[in-house]
Amino acid sequence: MAPCCPISSNGLCIPDERPCSNRREYVFWDAVHPGEAWNLLIATTSYDSSNQSGFAYPMDIKHLVEQEIEMELDFTSQLSASS
Repeated sequence: MAPCCPISSNGLCIPDERPCSNRREYVFWDAVHPGEAWNLLIATTSYDSSNQSGFAYPMDIKHLVEQEIEMELDFTSQLSASS
């Protein structure tokens, strides 16, 4: 994978060199730092990894929140049933 900017021997962008014009399409800004495309992929998959089982183990953020809401609703219904 090519970085968005020309890199020096330390893997960082060479100062005063022109970076790519389509920055959002690159996975890496330089040889070290992830770019916007990678961050969006990780955020989206971490939130809902239904299509890619095992990516977010044991569950993704969406299902974690759904489980928390379900537990709160169960607890609330148990409280009102015992009253």
